[in-house]
Amino acid sequence: MKFTNEIKKLRILDFLILICIIIFIIFNAEKKSTKSEKISVNANGTLYEFSLKKDGIFKVPGAIGETTFEIKNQKVQIIDSPCEGKNCIHQKNSMPIVCLPNKVIINIEENEEFDGISE
Repeated sequence: MKFTNEIKKLRILDFLILICIIIFIIFNAEKKSTKSEKISVNANGTLYEFSLKKDGIFKVPGAIGETTFEIKNQKVQIIDSPCEGKNCIHQKNSMPIVCLPNKVIINIEENEEFDGISE
């Protein structure tokens, strides 16, 4: 009987630990998505930076033509590219966004955080 009570206690403790881990992951995911303020665009070897806080449609020159991307609600997406397959247009919610034929790579830059020790 004593052994079964210990197993039940262990299962309850495991459940509480799992809930804490899930809450921690959700909190950090939200925190990480709001930290980013800019994107970097490497277009045919030239580096450009854009603010994620400024919505708009932007163009960068690539190896075979202009790639057009949109920043909206702090998210970025390629909306037009001269490449044949147009696979880059379908890359939603994934980073980095890559257009290999046009040599364009879009990536969200993370703000660096320092703790008390590393400052």
